Amino acid sequence: MGTRPIVVEDTNYNLGFVWDSEGGEQGVHKKHYLPDEDGFWEATWYAPGGQEFTPHRTRRATVGYAICTEMWFLQHAREYSKQGVQLLACPRATPSGTVEKWIVGGRVAAVVSGAFCLSSNFSGNAGELGEWAGSGWIIEPEEGRLLGTTSPEAPFLTLDIDLNAADAAKRTYPRYVLD
Repeated sequence: MGTRPIVVEDTNYNLGFVWDSEGGEQGVHKKHYLPDEDGFWEATWYAPGGQEFTPHRTRRATVGYAICTEMWFLQHAREYSKQGVQLLACPRATPSGTVEKWIVGGRVAAVVSGAFCLSSNFSGNAGELGEWAGSGWIIEPEEGRLLGTTSPEAPFLTLDIDLNAADAAKRTYPRYVLD
C-alpha cells in the first residue's frame, strides 16, 4: 500500500494504491483533503479526489485509506468501521518535529475505525523542512496500542496481526454506538 501522483485527463491527483503479486497495482483512493502551505502545496499541485472513502477488498483484507491530512477527518474512520475495514492505510509525508502528534492521530483513527492503522513516512532530508520523520507504525484497533514503529535506524517493521481482532473491535465501545 502506498501513494503516488497520477494524471487523469490532464488533472493531477495523489492516488492511494494497493499492490499484490496477482493483480499488480490497483488505484483505490484519490486524496481529497489537500493542505497548501510551505513544503506541502498539495492543493496547488493536485485536484481533490472527491469524497469517496470506499473500502477496497484484497484477497486477505478490507482496506480503507486516509492519506496523511485525511487521517484528521475522523468521520471517514467512523464510516470505514461501519463498512468493515480491517486495515486503515495512512501513508504520510511529515517532518520529524511532528512525530508525536501524528502517532496520537493514528491511535485515535485506529480506535474510531476499529481497524489496524498502518502508516509509512518519508525518511531523510526534507530540504527547508529539515528532516522527514521516517516514522511509520502499526497500531491495534481495540485500544489504540502502538504495536511498533519504524525510524531512520530501523526502517522496516513486520508484525503478524490477526484481522479477526479488527472485526471483534467493531462490536465494542465506541464503535457500536449508533449515530
